[in-house]
Amino acid sequence: MNYFEVQFKGNRRAAFTNPMGFPVKLGDHVIVNEKKGEDLGRVVQISEVDRISQEDERDEVRTIARKAGPHDFQRKRRNLQREARAEEVCRRLVQDHRLPMKVINVEYQLDGKKVSFFFTAEGRVDFRSLVRDLAGELRTRIELRQIGARDEARKFGGFGPCGQRQCCSGWLSRFDPVTTAMAKEQNLPLNPVKLSGNCGRLKCCLRYELDFYRAELKRYPSLERAVETLRGAAFIEKIDIFNEEVLIRFATGELESVTRAELERLMDFDPAENHCEGPCDREGAAGPAPATTGVLVAAALPPEPEPGARDEEPGESDDPVEDGGSGDGEEAAAPREDRPGDGQRRRRGRRGGRRNRRPGEGS
Repeated sequence: MNYFEVQFKGNRRAAFTNPMGFPVKLGDHVIVNEKKGEDLGRVVQISEVDRISQEDERDEVRTIARKAGPHDFQRKRRNLQREARAEEVCRRLVQDHRLPMKVINVEYQLDGKKVSFFFTAEGRVDFRSLVRDLAGELRTRIELRQIGARDEARKFGGFGPCGQRQCCSGWLSRFDPVTTAMAKEQNLPLNPVKLSGNCGRLKCCLRYELDFYRAELKRYPSLERAVETLRGAAFIEKIDIFNEEVLIRFATGELESVTRAELERLMDFDPAENHCEGPCDREGAAGPAPATTGVLVAAALPPEPEPGARDEEPGESDDPVEDGGSGDGEEAAAPREDRPGDGQRRRRGRRGGRRNRRPGEGS
């Protein structure tokens, strides 16, 4: 079963079925069965699913009665004249009742049995007295419907900053929630002027590429994450998914751009766990340094302490000094004159030797 999206005055849309099998195609004007009467609209979309009806409206079967004829267009032109008069009457009564509301649009049903007034307001409005006065002057069924700023922009139409027709006026079937968090996920500047549409609300197009951005950002670490470089710790400042580059910020405030491959090489492994004495590859073995900018290359670990050497603070040499050598004189550490702080360690060794001499040993 196909669903026919029919557009009415003010870019209002609704979905209908065609159980009688009329030869309806895109652009045709049709007469549809509304809740209490008939209305005329134009077919703008034919699909196999109902994309625009709300969940509570899908149980109501709304059908196409027939294709529009010359008599129907004549009645439509007559209703346009009645709508202009009804709008003037409504505006006058709103001022008389001093109601905080703004009349946006007026629509007469094709058979003239109902007239709908669309308005905007900051909050709830008690318009019961207004409805009574309108029914007394227009002699028909009255419906007042409060709409939001986006619906107002849809009814008036217009063009967006991109130069194209507004999405809500052209093809958008319903409004989905849009938040500033969506703009942050896409690394867009939080400028209200650039993020707002003609309605004064966030642009609907902020949702269009959101899924793509979320999928791409999963390939990168999160913002403000710390990474270790040869120049010290740095933080991820900005991610450019199109050029696959990452902007990092050092503690000095300096910024530098690196590629995603360079960032992955650093963050996929921990040099401290691999114990590499030079730039490490992904398997942990020492290898040649990658061809990078020189920023995100794993820093070499400091050399391990030599056998027999201890890092002690002055005044902490009361413990026995143990010989960490292997017993092989040929493979001993470097000569004492080449090791820094050798004289201090020699004095400590002599003191420790005197205190820990075993009985029976010679002097």
